[in-house]
Amino acid sequence: MTPHLLVIGHRGSAGTAPENTLPSFQAAAAAGADMIELDVRLAADNVLVVHHDMSLRRTTGIRRRVRDVKANEITGLDAGTWFARRFRGTRVPDLEGVLAWRPERLGLQYRGENRGRSARAVGVCRGAPRTH
Repeated sequence: MTPHLLVIGHRGSAGTAPENTLPSFQAAAAAGADMIELDVRLAADNVLVVHHDMSLRRTTGIRRRVRDVKANEITGLDAGTWFARRFRGTRVPDLEGVLAWRPERLGLQYRGENRGRSARAVGVCRGAPRTH
């Protein structure tokens, strides 16, 4: 008997689209991933945004920490141009936006940098409707 392998897209399909963005998650889903792994951080206004680094610099060019910027500012930032010009205008998503998009068959593995953020992410996920 062959064991079932679980295919998890690390930060979505980070090799084909900017990591931790909807295009990356959509590419992972289209490629047949069973789950996507994503990273969550708390913005200054206690909203969970999907971003790996403590700083916004590497993926958006902004020299500020996620925790010092409000979510509506973060989700307005271009997180695609650093990866490829064709992804210019790709935004940093918040966790609720990812949950609203997520197809029901696609599992999530999320990471927060501490237990409090992880617990908050669990609460957001439990309260999210499944519409796809």
